[in-house]
Amino acid sequence: MFRRLLYPLAFFTLLVSVVACSSNTEGNESSQEPEPSVQVNEDTDSADTTSPEPTATLEPEPTATLEPEPTATLEPEPTATPESEETPNCGEDEYEGWTGECCPTDGSNSNCGVSPCHKIGGSPDWEYDDNGECVEKESLPDPKPQQLSGIQDISACKLTIDSEEAISLAYERPTYRLDSTGPVETVVLFADFTDVSATQTTEEVFSIISPGAEDFFFDQSYGRLTLNLYPHHEWLHLSGPAANYSEAIKTYYGHRDFIQEAMDLADASVDFTGIDSVLVVSTPNATQVGYGPAIMGFGGTEGSLIADGMFITNGVTSGADLTYWGDLWYPHEMGHSLGLPDLYGASIPGRDGFTRPFSLMDDIGSSAPGYMGYSRWILKWLDDIQIACINGTTTVSLTPLAIPEGLKLALIPFSQTHALAVESRRQIGYDSDLTREGAVVYLVNTENGFGGSYGEGPMEVLNDAQALLLGESLTYENVTVTFEETSTEADIIQIQINE
Repeated sequence: MFRRLLYPLAFFTLLVSVVACSSNTEGNESSQEPEPSVQVNEDTDSADTTSPEPTATLEPEPTATLEPEPTATLEPEPTATPESEETPNCGEDEYEGWTGECCPTDGSNSNCGVSPCHKIGGSPDWEYDDNGECVEKESLPDPKPQQLSGIQDISACKLTIDSEEAISLAYERPTYRLDSTGPVETVVLFADFTDVSATQTTEEVFSIISPGAEDFFFDQSYGRLTLNLYPHHEWLHLSGPAANYSEAIKTYYGHRDFIQEAMDLADASVDFTGIDSVLVVSTPNATQVGYGPAIMGFGGTEGSLIADGMFITNGVTSGADLTYWGDLWYPHEMGHSLGLPDLYGASIPGRDGFTRPFSLMDDIGSSAPGYMGYSRWILKWLDDIQIACINGTTTVSLTPLAIPEGLKLALIPFSQTHALAVESRRQIGYDSDLTREGAVVYLVNTENGFGGSYGEGPMEVLNDAQALLLGESLTYENVTVTFEETSTEADIIQIQINE
């Protein structure tokens, strides 16, 4: 009974409080806020005051809209935590790379697991943005051909050769040479001799070659060729003294057997499947092996190195001169594996090479040790649209060879085997040490031997092997080349065909 009397008294007190509050808030901006409380009191006035029912209207309030909150958006969160992600099960001699793959700790695959921006040789499709993030590059528009008079179809400048050769400057590449675009997979072996043991670790010797060689090919090919070196870090002990192998490299079969012996010793540990080329690095303290040449096979069992069912037609061995030439030695020798001839040993009085200082295939240690523009074109590192094939008087705008964009080369063919070439060389990249920038004018002759110690030379830079400076000109046969203008972007070259 006492409890029932308390209910009316409680509601009366509540009503008085609400009315008092309502009178104190008159004139406030939020004039609608008190309405729910007033409505509740009106409802309670009409209710049976002897019943506790009016309290029922207040019970749902605490749970009205809050009930779903604990499960609203938080449930999926645990699945995003690192603990729920799969992690690679790397072995003892492996580590987890940036890409999540397991990579060997001995450095035998230098590109394993790294971000595409950090790969040796870089990546043509990725770059760091202003925030240091590795992002895909925006694709550049294709270079537009210069609409000029005196230009003919590019086919007239695609020089030929009468016979199949192991190396050549003809536009069509020799059959058994390396592909010049895409990845080139190369196993690197290390060898010493019965009378000369290695005094350095394989890692120390490998660092003479890599990553300089990979960087060179990425630069010269404008990202179109990626050299991948796979070193087998073990000194392989060959069966004879160093002098025997010094003689072996002077003949094709002797040189082939030298490389094959090293491959046979490594075969139990090295998988040669999918390999394009083999490099055998002789211990540099074996001075009897003074230099290292390339071997250019011709297919089949006689003309190949053989392992794991692979017939490999390209290989190189190093000599003691590796420490002298450094990381550009292998790009010279691999140039032969790509089908390029030597350009040193000029038969021109007063000159040691046909193209120096403008070519690595002439002088590895020169001030501009890259590949000539014509060589880059036949290796498919330059597109046809970047070559002006000329048959009449015209003016062309040539961008420096060291950058990928723009017109790169003017070619004036005299026959299907002989042409005059013009390119722009600036102090950029591997040309940074040039003492004389300008327009380089040179001959290309696919029938002129292989250079080296004999022949007239398949290439020859004119103007006493000097670049033309602004305002200078030269004439060869019926063609006069004049360096007319220059800007930060390009050199303007006039080519006049004299009747």
